[in-house]
Amino acid sequence: MKQPLALLALVLVGSSLAGCVAGGPGHGLAGERHHPYEGWYDDYYGPIYDGYWSEDGSFYFRVDGRDAHYRRDEQQHFRRGDQPEDPRFHRLQAAKRAVPHDARMPNSPGDDRK
Repeated sequence: MKQPLALLALVLVGSSLAGCVAGGPGHGLAGERHHPYEGWYDDYYGPIYDGYWSEDGSFYFRVDGRDAHYRRDEQQHFRRGDQPEDPRFHRLQAAKRAVPHDARMPNSPGDDRK
């Protein structure tokens, strides 16, 4: 009885570590920085994969996890602070996910790849 339980525990631990290596939601490789972000979004660009608030106050985002280029929201479809009066905006809260090594991250807080 102990052997099947030990095997099950080993499989569960292995699968959770595989999620970290693969850059699964909210996880990355050891030592990688994750910056939480929150604000309001009106879905103008459709679903986004992740993003960050830059040092210059702009929001940069990716629509796909394979995308190595963060796009800057030039038209204020992402907002900070109190809920906007516009009913199209909904709460946006998450953390930047694992980032490709060749990613360009302009004005990223605490990231050396600017």
